Amino acid sequence: MSRRPSGRVALTTLAAAAVLVGGADLTSYAANGHPLVLGHSNAAVGTTTLKNAGRGPALALKTERSAAPFTVTSSRLVKHLNAATVGGRSAAQLDPKTIRLRFGATGSTSNGDGFHLRSATVPKGTYAVGVTGLVIESASNTGDNITCLIADRAMIVGALNGGPLNFAQVYAIDGAGAGDVNFGVVDNQNLAQRINRPVAFGCSFTGAGQFQEVRGVTFTLTPVTVSDKNSKPIPLTKAAQHRRLGFH
Repeated sequence: MSRRPSGRVALTTLAAAAVLVGGADLTSYAANGHPLVLGHSNAAVGTTTLKNAGRGPALALKTERSAAPFTVTSSRLVKHLNAATVGGRSAAQLDPKTIRLRFGATGSTSNGDGFHLRSATVPKGTYAVGVTGLVIESASNTGDNITCLIADRAMIVGALNGGPLNFAQVYAIDGAGAGDVNFGVVDNQNLAQRINRPVAFGCSFTGAGQFQEVRGVTFTLTPVTVSDKNSKPIPLTKAAQHRRLGFH
């Protein structure tokens, strides 16, 4: 003797059939407590949790390269969400660490007998390079001078041995002679220098007395991202140039 299906079974069967043929309101069907329906909106009144009891990630989202794998509607912080890049930049680019090279500690002294150099190897990259410090001389005389620089090591060593001095490989330099208002003040910044090889850094002191670092001479290299822009010449007539420059 066959039994008639109950009303609950019949309703479930009809709903499933409606889903299969697309005749049901899927938005309302995929509501709180029901299975997720792919390709349609789903709604819930609580947090939906997906737990993988086995190995591997709990969720994999795959899409075309031109589409984002997911979107959000809130600007609130998502805790523990890690990413290798943000806006195409790595953590090192977003928070670059400055490399600091000390020539000498505050209070240290050097003889005025020429170059005093040190060597260092830094990661290859593009840097904003700077040198700062304050140096005084115990017996300043006319003709004395101070020059501090950081440059390609091979080039500067070669130049000190009679080779050519290539200023394209001098990353930062500053100096002054006795009698100059800025004598002893070392302060220079060079915003974008490509460094591929070990560097040499230091100072040249020329004079009879001792040179003391009141504020230690320090070289800094901060990684930067550089975007080059093309420029175009502005055509100006000779008459316009003369007027602007005050010529007659």
